[in-house]
Amino acid sequence: MAKKIYSDAEARQRKVQRQKEYCQRTHYAANNRYHKNAFSQLIVYENKDTTMAFKEKCKRLGISQRQVIMNAIEKFLEDNKVFSK
Repeated sequence: MAKKIYSDAEARQRKVQRQKEYCQRTHYAANNRYHKNAFSQLIVYENKDTTMAFKEKCKRLGISQRQVIMNAIEKFLEDNKVFSK
């Protein structure tokens, strides 16, 4: 019989860690494939003062930055749908 390198508790801990790492890798890969097909990325460059003020205000109000931007985009599209064909 082979000599044990790790105690039972250590072996169990290492196995759990390997399983977590595997799940994390496969989970991220699956999410990335989904997001690549379902979403588009919008990148905006703004000066640091404005960006920091925006982030702080969102945090203070308990609103996600994404939600503020999505509301602005939806409002813009709704206000300007007369021009779309």
